[in-house]
Amino acid sequence: MLNKECYIIPFKGDLTILKDYKGEVKLARKYSVDPIREIFSRVVYETDQYRFNEYGHFIHEFDPFSTTRGAKKGAYCTVIYENGVHQTEFVNIEEIQKIRNFSKSSNSSYSPWNNWEDEMWRKTAVRKAMKNISLDFGNSETLKAYQESDNNVNFGSSSPRFSSAEVVNQSDAFDDAIEAEAKEVNFNDI
Repeated sequence: MLNKECYIIPFKGDLTILKDYKGEVKLARKYSVDPIREIFSRVVYETDQYRFNEYGHFIHEFDPFSTTRGAKKGAYCTVIYENGVHQTEFVNIEEIQKIRNFSKSSNSSYSPWNNWEDEMWRKTAVRKAMKNISLDFGNSETLKAYQESDNNVNFGSSSPRFSSAEVVNQSDAFDDAIEAEAKEVNFNDI
């Protein structure tokens, strides 16, 4: 949470843990079966030029300083692996609108869909791309905890979603991952 890779969001009396797309990218880079060199996403506008080159790589050309690129058409996310393979996922305007309409907060004036729309389009493409990256956490409990990390958390007095034994087991599963990440911290970067 301190790195803004996940958030606890209150919604209708429940607290919901949400992975940010930056957190998903970090997990993909760290745990991908095939080492990743780069992950990036962009929004495509009407006046942008795009094509596939002779190697099948998606090429997107645009003037980053233009204020008249037209309406948004869609977004994409490209994952470039160390072995040179490019994997690009696309989302068109209809897919993005469907996801936006499904969002619990999209009608709120505080919603990122209303305040940072381009970022939400990019996030949608990134999330689609992340589904196609093979991850290996090295521990089935850690994988289970990752897959369930977007579930609602109930801090109320009603019956909990997880028993205390399940919470302890999930906590134990993360101990090794946290310890490994702590060893990788370069204190000169802090």
